[in-house]
Amino acid sequence: MNVANYQNEIHPHGLEGRVAPFTSEATALGVSARDHLDAGALGYVAGSAGSGAAHRATAPRRS
Repeated sequence: MNVANYQNEIHPHGLEGRVAPFTSEATALGVSARDHLDAGALGYVAGSAGSGAAHRATAPRRS
């Protein structure tokens, strides 16, 4: 699946009453991530979740 085009697939499906096999609701998605990702991957993803303020404050700056 081309991730960049995923939104183009799920929106028409929703109009037809079909739902994705996973949620996009933030709290439930976080629970699912904790259940499926190892600690390193979860830390990478969760560290930039939310408003992104923590990521912007700690990420290396690009010149």
